[in-house]
Amino acid sequence: MCVLLFFRRLGIGAALVLKMEAWCKKNGAMYTYIATEKDNEASVKLFTEKLGYSKFRTPAILVQPVYASYKKAKSGVKIVELPVDKAEALYRDIFRDREFFPSDVDAIIKSKLHRGTWIAVWKDEVKHVKGEKKQVVSITDSDSSDEEESPIALSSSWAVLSIWKCHEIFKLQVKGAPLHTRLAVTAARLLGKLLRKLGTIPTPPNVFKPFGLELLYGLHCHGDRGGELVSELCWFAHNLAKKEGCAVLATEMGSCDPMRSWVPHWQSLSCDEDLWCIKHLCPSSTPEEGKDWCSSASPSSLFVDPRDF
Repeated sequence: MCVLLFFRRLGIGAALVLKMEAWCKKNGAMYTYIATEKDNEASVKLFTEKLGYSKFRTPAILVQPVYASYKKAKSGVKIVELPVDKAEALYRDIFRDREFFPSDVDAIIKSKLHRGTWIAVWKDEVKHVKGEKKQVVSITDSDSSDEEESPIALSSSWAVLSIWKCHEIFKLQVKGAPLHTRLAVTAARLLGKLLRKLGTIPTPPNVFKPFGLELLYGLHCHGDRGGELVSELCWFAHNLAKKEGCAVLATEMGSCDPMRSWVPHWQSLSCDEDLWCIKHLCPSSTPEEGKDWCSSASPSSLFVDPRDF
């Protein structure tokens, strides 16, 4: 929501919000929530002081440039793409009790903007099985030499993520950067191109021209070595984004999410300033399953609906 500067302080923003709340309530919603910048004082006051919203979550937006060189994967890691039905089943199992988890997650996974869901495991922790049913999840081993599909049963550590093709619906561009910043980025790109043969040089992309972005969502890991697998999946996504000509990867996650330290990102490009506020539209009614989201504790990880990004 945005109100032109000349028309601000006339109650237009509040009227718009109340109108949207009425529409949401009419269509069966029990809550509404908004996302704004944490330091946008006017916006925060409007929602928390005038419209009855509560401060809810402060997720972090992590941004990683796509470098000029591909990132080599660790030899001990196996990454496999999940079929749509197994990706849906896995996400429902992991996030079904989390706030804002979309009941129509199948529609997301079947969307044309969904690039795929991948799971990573350690090769020394998986075993090939036939006919076993009581497993956390099973995936198809594309490297199997057998003519029939060979299921893999996951052991102690694994990680999963999905990719959303934002670049197919919008482009971004950095404007207003000072000359010395532009010169520094240009010099870094030239140096990276000259030294590319010596190894993977973290060469920044040209963000001063329109560029594409891919969003990582549905990140989750399990086990003592799951964090390392999250990192490997992110670099795998980096290589896929490079093939698409994208310049940036982004993800949004809880500010206290333990996976955050394993997600590659540039601190200078990332942002901790997002603020989610929430409002119970029917305070007199009993919340679903007796749980009031307005007062619920922050979960360890979030499932961010990519359609909201």
